[in-house]
Amino acid sequence: MKKVKPNRTFVLIPTCRDFKSIKPCINSIKKNNQSANTHIYVIENGEKKDLKSKLEKYFKGSINYLHTEEPGKSAALNYCIDELSFNDDDLLLFTDDDIFFNYHWIIKYKAYCDSYGFIYGASHFATYDFSAQAKVLHLLPNSMIGLNDLDYSQAKYLFMGFNWAIYWNDLKEIKYFDNSYGPGSITKSTGQETQMFNRLIKNGLKLKHIKDNYVAHQVSKEVFEKNWIMNRLKKDSHSRYKRSNNKLKLFTFVMLFTPVYICLSCILKTRKNSYKIFKRKTLYLYFVYEISIYNFLQILRTSLSKSL
Repeated sequence: MKKVKPNRTFVLIPTCRDFKSIKPCINSIKKNNQSANTHIYVIENGEKKDLKSKLEKYFKGSINYLHTEEPGKSAALNYCIDELSFNDDDLLLFTDDDIFFNYHWIIKYKAYCDSYGFIYGASHFATYDFSAQAKVLHLLPNSMIGLNDLDYSQAKYLFMGFNWAIYWNDLKEIKYFDNSYGPGSITKSTGQETQMFNRLIKNGLKLKHIKDNYVAHQVSKEVFEKNWIMNRLKKDSHSRYKRSNNKLKLFTFVMLFTPVYICLSCILKTRKNSYKIFKRKTLYLYFVYEISIYNFLQILRTSLSKSL
């Protein structure tokens, strides 16, 4: 991998909330230990909420502002990519408007993002300004529970959408986020970054975890309400369906043609053909097992949520 140091650093914060809601996040990033050539962008999407004037008033022009009328996080980031001109060695940091940053967040990314060919990311923990109900934590996504450095060292988790970075050199071939994923999208499905990471990994990039570069995700009280949890489970299910659509099609094909292959295994007696059929049948059984377990877990999870 080619060694590189970031020329410019861009912190991209998409939002559809008002100034009062995002001010704590902006205050936190402003207190960050920054260096030269660091540019912070707030990208408002959907209906305007007078963000531009208030950002200029309170932060004296140190925060850049963009706006797109198209709603959705993906739409906001795509608009930013179209509006700005990046160089290959520009480092893009992605985060959200409900995040608090450690003092060295930007500096650490600039120090450890030293090569092309990687998706960089770090850990996070969740914060609550209320008494969290432990009995429903297992129903919440990892973004609202937390993943520490040990979690990332023991399993290949994808990074959260509010704490990752990439060089423009590695992003430009794929360039755009899929507008049908993410908060505010038409489909209302989750998994915007997951979908992007999978495309990047398919394109040859690798994940690289940066230790001790936590952010805090401020979780709102509404996520512990039954309706919110039920809606989130539906969105997750929709996203999983979209991501596994090809697998489900293949599974359907397998189920339809399995009887044909079973018949062939009885008719064709040669060792060569029997061995081929055995391999195929084994593959079919694997798909049957995998899909069955997936459906069972989905039903179990939904049943647990309904009992809240």
